[in-house]
Amino acid sequence: GATWAPSPNHGLRMMAPEAIVLHIAEGSMAGLDSWLPNPASKVSAHFGIGKNGDIHQYVALNKAAWGNGVVEPGASAALIAENGAANPNRWTVSIEHEGKFYSEPTPAQFEASVNLSAWLFKNVLLVAGATDVAIDRKHILRHGGISPVSRGNCPGWSEETLALYVDRVYQLVMQPDTSAVKAKLREALALLEK
Repeated sequence: GATWAPSPNHGLRMMAPEAIVLHIAEGSMAGLDSWLPNPASKVSAHFGIGKNGDIHQYVALNKAAWGNGVVEPGASAALIAENGAANPNRWTVSIEHEGKFYSEPTPAQFEASVNLSAWLFKNVLLVAGATDVAIDRKHILRHGGISPVSRGNCPGWSEETLALYVDRVYQLVMQPDTSAVKAKLREALALLEK
């Protein structure tokens, strides 16, 4: 359900995606929509999420967006070493969020983001082939965990918000799909009413 706003700023993925990197845009969705598709910016993200919950996609998931690649001294993301210091753009999916570093996500933005992350885990990360992928803080990263010098507050969400984020993604991925059972129950009830 994302609005497609393609960016030419991407490269070869070359590795199975195994983590999501959360970003703050330091601006608006209109700014994301004009900056990320601009060849002169030389940056991109796979997705952007507005404060109202709108989702825009800038780079296809089989490509490496240019948003996470500068590993700086003090980087805390364990997956950097585990991937042989390979450019994080090659093994991550990046999600920008409209807002400023000091702002928490709005409720609509939070729900859209956790639903997108849950979809990504179900349909991309858990099935792409990387080993030991889990729905945890090791695989849901702040950009500040990769670039703590220049992007230490990216996103500036509290640890409590990040913990709630990971828990909500886990719940969404692990909850059983009961839609088929519900459909059968509706059919049975319809037959009983006849």
